[in-house]
Amino acid sequence: MRREGFLPGLFRLLGEGAPQVPPSGLAGLTGLFARRVKRSWLPLNQKLDVCVSSSDPGAFRFSVSDFGERGALGPVIMRYAASFGGRYDLAALGRFLRAGASLGRSHQTTLGLDWGTGKDAPRLKVYHEELYPVHGGAAKERLLSAACGPSAAPAGAELAALSAVCLDLTPDGGGDFKFYFRREAPGGLRVPPWQKRAMAGLKLEKKCFYYEMRAAGSGRKKAYKVYETGGIGDLTPAMREICGLYASGGHPAALERILGLVAYARRSGMTMAPVLFAAGDGAGGAGRTLDAYFCFKRAAARRKRGRAP
Repeated sequence: MRREGFLPGLFRLLGEGAPQVPPSGLAGLTGLFARRVKRSWLPLNQKLDVCVSSSDPGAFRFSVSDFGERGALGPVIMRYAASFGGRYDLAALGRFLRAGASLGRSHQTTLGLDWGTGKDAPRLKVYHEELYPVHGGAAKERLLSAACGPSAAPAGAELAALSAVCLDLTPDGGGDFKFYFRREAPGGLRVPPWQKRAMAGLKLEKKCFYYEMRAAGSGRKKAYKVYETGGIGDLTPAMREICGLYASGGHPAALERILGLVAYARRSGMTMAPVLFAAGDGAGGAGRTLDAYFCFKRAAARRKRGRAP
């Protein structure tokens, strides 16, 4: 019998903890996304990651980018959104994807999916990323004008710091735009004090920078610590600070979810590596939330005892 691949198995594991995703929905997600990700890509880039949220540990949350297939993910995203009938604003999605396509292959397009507990359809988040420092102000202005409309666009120094823009779609036809600005230290984040404190509390891993997220319509804000995963040899400090924050904050369900994913990765010969940690206002009135994002890499081979290095 053919062995189940790593990513189909990961989706199955996520589905076991998220009964709101029907079997047909899980099969559809696996066919569209998990099976298009080559295992050889995983060590090279955050092609696919999973997210665990303190506000909803049972949510089915992952994201997949177009690394290795630049420009090919847009039509897949559109087909997936359209498969729910008229529940999403497909016109806004089409404009957003076309605007990104105008930049060519010099940026990354990513789909984030958040299928929350008790929901009959997911929230879809589509990102154009890696805008900083590749694209200058003029290119970003054109992208934002075409994707979001001129009134939503930041300007000046904020435009220079803009690293990503997101179209956040809900299955009731609603939507919002979110902007992500790069900051080098927690002190530069213009977010509520509790979010700054959360970022400052992540003291162990130094290879990082930060994002400040602002939502255009809702006014929500979030702070992110971005782990420079490719340059981190020992993942222990990053994992320790994330798990420690969940433990001290009284979020045992989220911590248990993380530990289950770590165990699955180990069984598969993979290592789970932190990508982002966010503190912010949850969508839909969820209140304060702590969100941890992880990618997967091949586990380092263990040296056999007695063999010379």
